[in-house]
Amino acid sequence: IDMAAGVTQQDRRIGSIIAKESKPCIIIVNKFDLYCPDAPLSARKDAVKEHIKENLFFLDYAPIAIVSAKLGEGMPAIFKSIARVREEALNMPGTGELNRLLQRAMEMNPPGQHRVLKKRLKLFYATTAVNEKYTTIPVPTYVLFVNDKRLLTDSYAAYLRNTIRSRIKAAGVPIVLSPRSRVRNSD
Repeated sequence: IDMAAGVTQQDRRIGSIIAKESKPCIIIVNKFDLYCPDAPLSARKDAVKEHIKENLFFLDYAPIAIVSAKLGEGMPAIFKSIARVREEALNMPGTGELNRLLQRAMEMNPPGQHRVLKKRLKLFYATTAVNEKYTTIPVPTYVLFVNDKRLLTDSYAAYLRNTIRSRIKAAGVPIVLSPRSRVRNSD
């Protein structure tokens, strides 16, 4: 992000593609030296982070590195962020931990009854899957085996993602949920 211009429509478009494709991300804010140069440093950094969070809210999982390429300031923050994202991407919960976490979340805030289907979401089992082609920074998919995947609303999925993020360190890595409906045998 060129902080002299702030977050532009093009930045939002690129960010939305990153979010839609569930890609790891670091937001690098450049030209920090030009942003309110007379204000105190900490106030400037807070204002920049707030601006980014307001405009790129869909990349809330991405760490922010504030730099000035012209002055060479903050450049180590980029590499620290990359290392942190790589390290935390490998910090996936085990199956037992994931199931306990999600069951506790569902007990604390049970899903509502679906208006049309007149049923509630039930989680039978959850596990973590990783696409083997992404070895540098793996993006896990949390597979949720449920009674009917149509019962998982966007708002409840966001609640479950936030619950996972609150307990599992994974800066820069999206939380991807993949609900699967239980298949009943009709023998």
